[in-house]
Parts: sequence; C-alpha cells; structure tokens
Amino acid sequence: MKPFKGFFCFCRHFLIILLVSLNEETRTLIEEATNAMGCLLWGIESASNGKNRLLRIYIDKVNAEVDVDDCANVSRQLDLMFEVQNTTPREYTLEVSSPGLDRKFFSLEQMQPYLKKKLVVKLYMAIAGQKRFKGVLNQVNVDKASLELKVQNELIVIPFASVQQARLQIDL
Repeated sequence: MKPFKGFFCFCRHFLIILLVSLNEETRTLIEEATNAMGCLLWGIESASNGKNRLLRIYIDKVNAEVDVDDCANVSRQLDLMFEVQNTTPREYTLEVSSPGLDRKFFSLEQMQPYLKKKLVVKLYMAIAGQKRFKGVLNQVNVDKASLELKVQNELIVIPFASVQQARLQIDL
C-alpha cells in the first residue's frame, strides 16, 4: 500500500465561535466527534482573514492510514455537530485532512514516535542567530517542554514554546 500524502474535504458551515481562538469546549467536542468516527484528532488550525474564516482539522488513525472516506465522514459528523451547537451563526470553511507525510506537530507528545527522524523547525524568535532549523530529532523532553535537534553534528535544545511550526522532513 502506498503512503497517504494527504488531501482535504471542503464544506461550508456556520459556527458559534471566532475561529481565531478556539475554546477548550469546542476542541473537546471536535475531538469527541472525530473519535466517534474511528479517528484521532491530530490537530486544529483556525484563521480569519476579514470575512473569510477557515477551520482546518487534521485526523489520524492508530493502525491504518486516513483515506478520503475518513475525511468525508468526519467532515459530515462535524457539520452535524456544529449545526446542533449553533446559536450565533458565522460563515466559515471547514477542511478535514490527514496530517500527510510531512505532518505538522501540534505537541511534544506527538513527536515522541518520530525520534531519529528529520524535522524542519521554524521559530518565533532566533536561537543562535537562526529562526529555521533542519535536523534530526534527537530527544523530546516533555517535563522541560523542549526538543533537541541534531543539526550538522551540533545538538540544539529548543523550548517548545519557541516553536512556530515543526514538520517532518520528507526526502523524496
């Protein structure tokens, strides 16, 4: 079976919340709906650009690959959930996707299974004069909320709070 490279299911919906900041209750509802469809919630991204609002949900599976049917089923489930929960409608676009081969990490715990894999890490502020690092994930320290990258034979400790984005680097 070929590795899944990722795709999106698009839907138009209405939602109570401003998508720039999702509250914990809404995140919990999304996670419960995703789990009910046999998937895991990998991450949530939200953005607003004037009147255009976007809610992107990443789903994964433990022992299988996410396919287009999974994305469509989760999208329909979330659509129904948002419709039931809706009291103050706001138009938005919902995207449901797999994390893809170059998956973005939303937490340190997600990184643990990817030790010794290549990552691309972008920072909010520079460390050692750099805001972007490509290296091998050497260690994840959940207690200290940091990750350690091996970049050209040098170990660099990065506080997770400094990470703007971290993704797997895929060599094709």
